[in-house]
Amino acid sequence: MKQLATSNLEFQQFVSSNNMQFQQNMTATIQDLKTQIGQLANTVSQLQSAGSSNLPSQTIPNPRGNASVVTLQSGKELPQPTLQQLPRLAKADYEPIAN
Repeated sequence: MKQLATSNLEFQQFVSSNNMQFQQNMTATIQDLKTQIGQLANTVSQLQSAGSSNLPSQTIPNPRGNASVVTLQSGKELPQPTLQQLPRLAKADYEPIAN
């Protein structure tokens, strides 16, 4: 019986020690998360105060302008479509969406 009581006491000490260590690790992790959220909030605030609605990385415009010719792998160039070649939708091709 005495051995069981000693074993039980050792187990309680072990659980208590592990619980304390777990709580310390959790506290440190929560503090790290608070720091990271604060840094993120500062970055967002700086981006908003810059007054720019654009993202920091801008796309580079094509120096050759708009693409107006399509060249196939065979080397054949397709002509530009004219307004008459563009398909038109007839009223029968679509249905209005009912609410």
